[in-house]
Amino acid sequence: MATKKSIVYETDTKTKKANKNDMQSFKISPSDAPFLTFAITRQTLYWTVISVIVLAMGLRIIHLQNTVNQIYDTIELNQAIYNHSPTIKLPIH
Repeated sequence: MATKKSIVYETDTKTKKANKNDMQSFKISPSDAPFLTFAITRQTLYWTVISVIVLAMGLRIIHLQNTVNQIYDTIELNQAIYNHSPTIKLPIH
């Protein structure tokens, strides 16, 4: 006679744990530090460098604009002098 073998089914415990975590509600976590604290981090340094670069470029643009305006003023002054200067008529031979 043949003996009956019992069949053992393995259950996956990992999937059961994942299903339990899926149904949990969101909870507000406590803040690690107060909102108005000041700490120098990498982001602080990055933003400082970026802001210095932006301000330096802005000052450079202002300087260039002033230089261009001075050139325009010089051109206008020369044209005004040229237009208001008396002309000398040379005799034609």
